[in-house]
Amino acid sequence: MDWILDTGASKHLCANKDLFQEFHEASEGERVFMGNSATARVMGKRKVLLKLTSGKTLGLLDVLYVPSLLRNLIFGSLLNKVGLKIVLEADKVVITRNGDFIGKGYTKIYLLRSKDEASEMFFKYKAEVENQLDKKIKGLRSGRGGEYDTNFLKEFYENNGSKPIKCKWIFKKKIKPDGFIDKFKARLVVVGYTQKKGIDNFDMYSPVTKISTIRAFVALSAINDLMIHQMDVKTAFLNGDLEEKIYMEQPEEFVVPGLESKDNGNSMSQAEYAKIIGSVMFLMNYTRPDIAYAVSRLSRYTHNPNKEHWDAFRRLLKYLKVQLTCLYFNKYPGVLEEFCDANWVTDNDEVSSTSGYVFSWTSAKQTCISRSTIESEFIALELAGQEIEWLRNLVGDIPLWGSSVPISLHCDSQTAIGIAKNYTYNGKRRHIRLRHGVVKELLKNGIISLDYVRSKRNLADPLTKGLTRRIILETSRAMG
Repeated sequence: MDWILDTGASKHLCANKDLFQEFHEASEGERVFMGNSATARVMGKRKVLLKLTSGKTLGLLDVLYVPSLLRNLIFGSLLNKVGLKIVLEADKVVITRNGDFIGKGYTKIYLLRSKDEASEMFFKYKAEVENQLDKKIKGLRSGRGGEYDTNFLKEFYENNGSKPIKCKWIFKKKIKPDGFIDKFKARLVVVGYTQKKGIDNFDMYSPVTKISTIRAFVALSAINDLMIHQMDVKTAFLNGDLEEKIYMEQPEEFVVPGLESKDNGNSMSQAEYAKIIGSVMFLMNYTRPDIAYAVSRLSRYTHNPNKEHWDAFRRLLKYLKVQLTCLYFNKYPGVLEEFCDANWVTDNDEVSSTSGYVFSWTSAKQTCISRSTIESEFIALELAGQEIEWLRNLVGDIPLWGSSVPISLHCDSQTAIGIAKNYTYNGKRRHIRLRHGVVKELLKNGIISLDYVRSKRNLADPLTKGLTRRIILETSRAMG
């Protein structure tokens, strides 16, 4: 059994009892914690003598006997403490004491100066494995999808009595009531007349996961010290074994490499601007709430960006380069709280206010026109209440979250809170009356409780207006 030099271990470990020169039984219940978060039982401990390639022997003291190990481990730091020096060379490990050569061994670790050396080292390692095992490693090559659009594959369909299913990409824009683009939607669908209901398909579409749901589960895992397992979609599904044979034709919009269209009808400036908007928006949704308001403002000019918008984008990218991290995740206390805020119309080229609330780090234009600051605050209050109701239903299905108390909703407008707590709405605007009814039901059913917070302590304040860097960083850290 091989010996592995481990710099992250805390003890020497051996799985072969015959290697022990001295041996004592271990106490009952003594275990070691492994790198894969598993534990293994220790059956004994004492001294092991290693015979090195130089002919000399190396004595290891307090070696733990763990039969379940697949490799024997040498803790490198313990060797350094007893005066031994370990040097990793090109393809060996050199151990010396006071300049005298003790022994050498081989390692499969390649030290790279840069990442571009990885390919060269891989082919070198591949050749070594093939020579040692006298076998060839088979490589699976792909023509970037072109192999699925050949005459050979069509003949294969006919010989096996199979009919390929045609598919098509559907691209649509989801438009907000104010006429602005909400999101771009893309879906690969199968042509309907080639399917038989109950045989080829059972569902019309697959569910889509919201980033807010993922963030909620990650927060609950951090609070309860749970382990999160990430599944590789390509390994789990694309390379999995199917129980049925499915043949699909190449989509009509498939572009053969080298024959791309040079004119898609959109200006390069607009396409590049939209591409950068999508990248920064992805970053904002996952880890950077501090840029939510800036991204919200810049995304409103995707249809016609000019030099002023590009300059603002460069400033945003410079800020991200300087401020790499600003979000901190706290494990205690595990309390659900919501903050909401609104900014009434401040620019001459806009007619809608901006709403912001913390749960989903949302900063967006309101879908209706508000005539006063109070109306804009109340609209943001109602939107935050809807999100609280959704989150409460989500965590209610999780056994780890047994709290049924109302979730505190913080607002910096005492007038908006007073209107919400008043069961009679005296205004004449219908859309505000409908939102008042929603908030009234949430209060009545014990889903939310309204609390006043000062503007300087409102965590949703940076989501609705531009503030100083100090305030933005402080509120971003408090969101964790």
